[in-house]
Amino acid sequence: MEGMIVTTTKQADPNSEKRAREVATFCAMPFVKRTDSVSRLLRRNNADTAYVVGPEKVDIRQGEHKIMVNASMYQLTAAAGRAHPLLHAVSPQDRPPVKSILDATLGLAKDAIQLGGILGAQITGLECVPVLTCLAEDGLKRLAKQERAWAAAASQIVVHCTEATAWLKAQSAESFDAVYLDPMFEYKLNAPPGISLLRQLVMAQPLSIELLNEAIRVARERVVVKVPKETYPREYGPDPSLWNRVLFGKRIQYVVVEKGGEIAPEERLR
Repeated sequence: MEGMIVTTTKQADPNSEKRAREVATFCAMPFVKRTDSVSRLLRRNNADTAYVVGPEKVDIRQGEHKIMVNASMYQLTAAAGRAHPLLHAVSPQDRPPVKSILDATLGLAKDAIQLGGILGAQITGLECVPVLTCLAEDGLKRLAKQERAWAAAASQIVVHCTEATAWLKAQSAESFDAVYLDPMFEYKLNAPPGISLLRQLVMAQPLSIELLNEAIRVARERVVVKVPKETYPREYGPDPSLWNRVLFGKRIQYVVVEKGGEIAPEERLR
């Protein structure tokens, strides 16, 4: 990736440097040994972004912006349980919990950690950007070592670096209970710090009918898409006739293709 280097923290140990070199090779980026501040290393290497590996954390930095994998909001979501819009959209309270979920837009894995940890489901995550794949793998590995509620889920999430549509085409029909999609929003939603950096790294593409159709084929029960609350669900996505259920959060909503079973009247998409 142009304009990015891979380096380590000042407190790096041999394992950190080994992992940094692995990331550099996998992502076809230069490894730069940590001999100075990150900002000086960037200037010397004509770069503006750094993937920084340390014993305790891994992050991507660009100026004042920084992104990493963390379990933010996990406790609040867990407190709400399956009544939380995300959890209820993916696994409705009036039905048995789903056991397998495909997160086809893994990103920083925040929703995957919540779905896996709180629902107890096996999560498979797809990420097509190599550097974000590495960040997810490194972040999940560190969360798995923490003695916290999310540790078991973080240790069990399987990450694939692949384009979602092509990967889905190779899967059998109804091979996951649910498929979750969280496309990068086209405009800001009072975004947290670092989101502008994430936008530069992700493959921001509209949700295609091909991807959605493959997701529906692979899902046994439902496909859930996270969208801005200001967006009218039937105007979002390639085929508005597919959506039949919606759950509302404070700033976002979850539109659903429910493949079977009754839909509660208050959740029906009219």
